[in-house]
Amino acid sequence: MPVIWIRLLLLPLFFCPTLALAQVDATPATDPARFLALESVARTDATAQDLARRIEARAIAEAEAGSGEPVEVEGMLVDFADGRRLLHVALCGGAWFGNLGCHSSLFTMPAGGAGFVRVLDLIGSGPIWFDSREGVGGWPDLILGGTRPSHPPYIRWRWTGQTFDKVWPPG
Repeated sequence: MPVIWIRLLLLPLFFCPTLALAQVDATPATDPARFLALESVARTDATAQDLARRIEARAIAEAEAGSGEPVEVEGMLVDFADGRRLLHVALCGGAWFGNLGCHSSLFTMPAGGAGFVRVLDLIGSGPIWFDSREGVGGWPDLILGGTRPSHPPYIRWRWTGQTFDKVWPPG
């Protein structure tokens, strides 16, 4: 009996796959009201910049010593209403950061937390959006813009309770 119900539930996907894909594959390009650009919700003030420089001090010093060039540091801080925080740090400049010229990291801090924890390292520094409809544990899913032509245009990352893991595309 349960097999019949599962088949009945899947029939709409079989007969109308484009409708199902449109609902699953919403992107910042197809539904801009649903996806909030990190830049639109983050602070980039002196506090954000100071946090970014303090947290990544060792990486900045290493890159500057290795390349002999100054590193551009950009911090974007998101304060959630319940006290959680998310910090995006982009380090850019010179050959130290490879072909894309940047390395970025995400750090989270739980409400009442003692400090930030690195939860995601990214090559490059493409755009990031929060999915206002999908998420886990109060953390929105993150949609990252692909930074290379060989990647899909959007990559979805979801909170696992300790870090963000890639959930789409599969593999």
